[in-house]
Amino acid sequence: MITIQLNKMRFKEKLKSYFDEGVSSFLKRDYLNAIKQFTVCLQINPEDSLSYFKRAKAYKLLKSELDLYKPDFDFDAPQKIKEVFGIRVPEVYLKLERHLYYSELLEKGFLNEIDFEVEIEKDINRAIDLSKRNFEYHLFKMQFSPSKNAHLNSHFQLTSAIECLEIFPEKLNEIKKAIEGALSILEFTYRKTEFDIPFRANVLDEIGHFSSLISREPNDPNHYFNRGLRKIRLNLHDKKLHENALLDFQKVISLFSKHDKGYNNLGVEMAYLGFLSKSILSFNSAIEISPEHPVYYNNRGVALCNLGQYELSSNDFSLAIELTPRADFYLNRAELRKVCGDFKGAENDYEEAKKIQPEMFFRNDGYNKFYWDPMLSGNQLPNNYIIVD
Repeated sequence: MITIQLNKMRFKEKLKSYFDEGVSSFLKRDYLNAIKQFTVCLQINPEDSLSYFKRAKAYKLLKSELDLYKPDFDFDAPQKIKEVFGIRVPEVYLKLERHLYYSELLEKGFLNEIDFEVEIEKDINRAIDLSKRNFEYHLFKMQFSPSKNAHLNSHFQLTSAIECLEIFPEKLNEIKKAIEGALSILEFTYRKTEFDIPFRANVLDEIGHFSSLISREPNDPNHYFNRGLRKIRLNLHDKKLHENALLDFQKVISLFSKHDKGYNNLGVEMAYLGFLSKSILSFNSAIEISPEHPVYYNNRGVALCNLGQYELSSNDFSLAIELTPRADFYLNRAELRKVCGDFKGAENDYEEAKKIQPEMFFRNDGYNKFYWDPMLSGNQLPNNYIIVD
């Protein structure tokens, strides 16, 4: 027993010594050595979330300094300034020192193999997996930019914010402040799209509201359903966000197995993520619970069409139209008829759709007789014929 306790003490002391050296190197801006020390810590204890977090920060700051590094830096600048002004400028000497340091590292090839974005994202995700309720870790992830594309970064930051919001709904204002730049980019970008699709930043408030309700009433399926629906209604083509919404709808079904809209929206998310066969099973369940709901037949028809099962797909579109003759149901069947070579039938369906909702056809694009704006049909997924309910 004494031997075990001694070994534990030595283990902790050893871990602390490497960690302390890592922190000391970090404060001295020797980020490469800090990364090495935190890596040793993680080899000793792979469950140490703080070492993952510190290493992620060291990677980020090392990358920032490398981004400022200029190979053509004038190494004679400090001496020239001293000669002109008669003083030694510490900031210039410090800059020279950093350039000499990184020049040597790059020459030796120490930094060539590092994919900084991958390493940072991997480390911060691992830190969060180990300590989900550490707000500082989530905050770091929300402010991380893994891509050179500002629009892609805004998607990443928003998805990270939603993940954080589910755990810390009480920190809504802090979270919104942390990603206010990303929200501005998304609002501007989506105003400029062809369909003028709105990006509803206030949906974050609604997600926070339902997350608060879930924390108080974790067994109410409607809270998860409403939160999942808001994620879809952000109108973002972001895989991670839709995976997140899918988890909410799965929770709905696990809490209430007769939730037809839960099954339908689960099917929508499955289809969006490419799991068409699984989406059909979800639509089957929705139809079994509520056989008079036309949207479920329409959605199953779309999934079947994408699997090449055209006859079954046509039957479902016809059933949906029989139950409720909506314009988007006719349009779906028209598209299918075109694929099958029934151009006359497709033309008839377009005409029926136009009678029901003429504002859906606002231009001739030179290929099809009509152009369909799916957002006018109440569809929450742009350019997708499957309907969220």
